[in-house]
Amino acid sequence: QFMKTKLLFAFLSTLIFSNAFAQQVSLDYVSGLSEPSAMVHQGNMLYVQGVENLYQINTAATSPSATVIYTAPSDFYMTNLTISGNIIYIAEEHYIEADDSFEGCRIISLDVTNLTAPASVVYSTTQYVSSLALNGTEIYFTSETDPDDEDNFTVEVRKINIQQVFLIRNLL
Repeated sequence: QFMKTKLLFAFLSTLIFSNAFAQQVSLDYVSGLSEPSAMVHQGNMLYVQGVENLYQINTAATSPSATVIYTAPSDFYMTNLTISGNIIYIAEEHYIEADDSFEGCRIISLDVTNLTAPASVVYSTTQYVSSLALNGTEIYFTSETDPDDEDNFTVEVRKINIQQVFLIRNLL
């Protein structure tokens, strides 16, 4: 009897342990995207950011595919994105490959309900912006300080109020 209990316990332990650490199988969903590195979703839409292209994927479609909805201008490369309502905010690095020169970064906004309208520059800096987060009307972002003589820099978390940006723009 004791041996049966031990064997049952060993079997159940093995079964529970193997289920707890089982690898989930992933399925191919959409392919053919160029260097995707970040994504956000809003409703049925999935927005995938590549280095130069922003893709939109309708997750409710029976055969989903990626559609390019924004292409960064020459010498600009997307580094991150976040979304609020119908507005996507994208951080872009301005880097000129021909000169090997970093010109700074910017944060732009793109209205996904009006893709014919150009993207608007929300913020520009000479520093590198690597990540974005949105909370209400505040965009938080990481920004590298200018390097010192020994090429050391620190990363700061900064914020801007996007409501104030749009208010000032409308007054001009």
